[in-house]
Parts: sequence; C-alpha cells; structure tokens
Amino acid sequence: VLIATNSCIVSGNYIGTDLSGATAAPNGDGGVLVLNAANNYIGIYSDASAGEAAEGNLISGNNGSGVSLWGGVRSWVSGNRIGTSASGLSALPNAAHGVEIDDSATAQVIGVWNDGVSDALEGNIISGNDGAGIWVNATLFTQIFGNTIGLGLDKETQVQNMSSGIYLKNTTNTLIGFDNAESRNIISGNHMEGILLSGGDNPGASIIGNLIGASASGLDAGNGWSGILVAGSAKAQNFPLAPNPVTHIASNTIQYNSTDGVRVDSHAGRGHKIIDNFFGWNGELGIDLGSDDGVTPNDGP
Repeated sequence: VLIATNSCIVSGNYIGTDLSGATAAPNGDGGVLVLNAANNYIGIYSDASAGEAAEGNLISGNNGSGVSLWGGVRSWVSGNRIGTSASGLSALPNAAHGVEIDDSATAQVIGVWNDGVSDALEGNIISGNDGAGIWVNATLFTQIFGNTIGLGLDKETQVQNMSSGIYLKNTTNTLIGFDNAESRNIISGNHMEGILLSGGDNPGASIIGNLIGASASGLDAGNGWSGILVAGSAKAQNFPLAPNPVTHIASNTIQYNSTDGVRVDSHAGRGHKIIDNFFGWNGELGIDLGSDDGVTPNDGP
C-alpha cells in the first residue's frame, strides 16, 4: 500500500499474509508506505464507532518493513499486529523493521492517541520482525505510546524482534511512554537492546514509565543485551518534561535484561538524567556509565 496523499484510512486488512493470517504472501517490498503525507491512519481510527476493535491491520510477512513513514506530518499507526501471525502469538516476520520512520517525518504517533477514546485498543503488537521493532531516524517529535514490542498479544509469550525493540538515530524530541498507564510500552524479549539510542544525536529523548525486560505479569522476558543503551552523542535538550538533560529516563521498570539495565556509553556525552527507575535481576549492573567496564566509582547500584 502506497499513500502519497493526505487523510487516508487503511484498516481491517491482511497485508503480506494469506487469508489465514498464518502464512506469508509477501509483497515485493514493505507492507505500507506513507510518503510525504499527513493525517493518515493505519489501523484504528479513534472515533468510538462500532466495530473499532476490528479496524487494526495484520501487516506481516513482507519483504521490507511492515509500515514505513517517510517524511510528512502526523500520521497514526494504531491497533495493528506487525510481524506476527493473526493469533499474535507467533512470528511472521517482515524482512526489515516492524515500523520505520525516516526522512524528517514529524509528530508521528505509534500506538495510543491519549485522547481517552479507545485507548485500550490502540496499542500495536510489534514483534517477530527481522530488524528492529520500531526504527526511527532523522525525525522530529515522534510519540511511541502503549505498544507491546517483542512479546505476543498476551504480553507474556516471547516473539522477539531480531534487532532492538526501539532503535533511535539522529532524532529530536522522541517520546517513548508517558506518565499514565495507557502510554506504557512493554519492550521485552527482543534479541538485542530494549531501546538503543545509536550514533549521532538524539536530543530530547524521553523514556518514561515503560516496562523493559519483563512480561506484563512481571515474569522474566529480558532483552538480549541492555534494557536501554545510550550510545549517541549529546546536544541540548528541548523537550519540556526535561529542560536540562539530553536524555530523560524516568519511572521505568527495567528487569531481567541480559547485560545492564541502562548503559550510557563513554561517547554519549553528558547531561543524561536517570531517575526514579526500578532495576532488578539484570545480568550486570543496574546503571553502567562507561564502555561496559563493570563497577567503577561513577556507576549506580
């Protein structure tokens, strides 16, 4: 599906699978591409209409990314299963990322709208993909709320993305989670990091109130590397929730990850704020400041 105009709705489809939703019938590239367009809706259109629960798409088995948002302003991707079978409990991978946001795309919303209408239906299941669950590059004001990334529909079964759960590179003011229950992402069971802030600059990244490395019931569903790895360099912060730090990591539960809960690489600059998180049962440190160098005087507990 190629969308190069504004105000389109794509809902209730199987894109990249057969009618059973269990077998791939891949498109030659990705499943859905929104190209330099605005106000498009992939999945649930949050208007409280009858049958809204059936509006999500199954977008799996494609030869590229499941959903790509390239350029444009404010589209919504909500209530879909991306990279899983129709059951939501097994992988039917897209060959690249689950969701890919690139090319100066601005104010895109992945998951819950936070308008109090159908919020419980709007989170995506983004799991089982061959790349990252969500890959974000060169964007502004992306919002990622209320998704399950790396687990199945039951929020318990591991359906890992084969790279990071969320991968940020050269982004500005990305918001992952927020301070209400509807906005919490579950980012667990992924092959690499739960969240990776990669090389380049990611000013204004705020990671708030997420569950990283555990299932919804609190069981071990650790990511294969760190829960959060901050590897990008630092610049000034613009997001109003955190007026000073470059990266704001707050009120998350970070458990069971194979290495550190949070690691801030030695090349990641200064000013990262890590506050009010719960750490437990990670394979190495809760917080490691430096190049994976174990316990040093500047590390947290």
